[in-house]
Amino acid sequence: MENYEKNLIGHINAVAKKRRDDFEECTAKALENPVTISELENIWGSFSCPAVHRSEFSVDDIPLTRAQYENAKKILRDTCDKANVESNKAYNRFHNKAKEKFKDILRNDSFSYKGKNKKEVFNVIFNRAWEEAHGEGLKAVSNKFDDLDDFVNDIFQAANG
Repeated sequence: MENYEKNLIGHINAVAKKRRDDFEECTAKALENPVTISELENIWGSFSCPAVHRSEFSVDDIPLTRAQYENAKKILRDTCDKANVESNKAYNRFHNKAKEKFKDILRNDSFSYKGKNKKEVFNVIFNRAWEEAHGEGLKAVSNKFDDLDDFVNDIFQAANG
């Protein structure tokens, strides 16, 4: 591997790692204390994937032959793509943590079912609400959850007289 290749790969990876580390630190702090769905929704929407983009890096300033230049562009593309796999994992970890925090808020503030199998019933209601409304935001999921929770309670009360 030539020196320019090592330098290019090292630079891209260093930028990507720093961006991921900063992202994970900021999102962890942001998720420490949200207590309402509105706060959590603001947090959810304020972070984007910490990806690196090929356009951020240039090989034009490096004195290269035509073949080396083409190789450098390929290295740039491949290295960014590999770095972004890790960035997507970091973004998904953030979303999973935020979703768990959201579930905790719903479980503690909105879930009113008092019958048997409480955990299982909660999961069924949450998963259905998430499926039907998450594209509209957390507040929409919360509203759908409340509607489904009320419906399940009505059925439970009717069945138990």
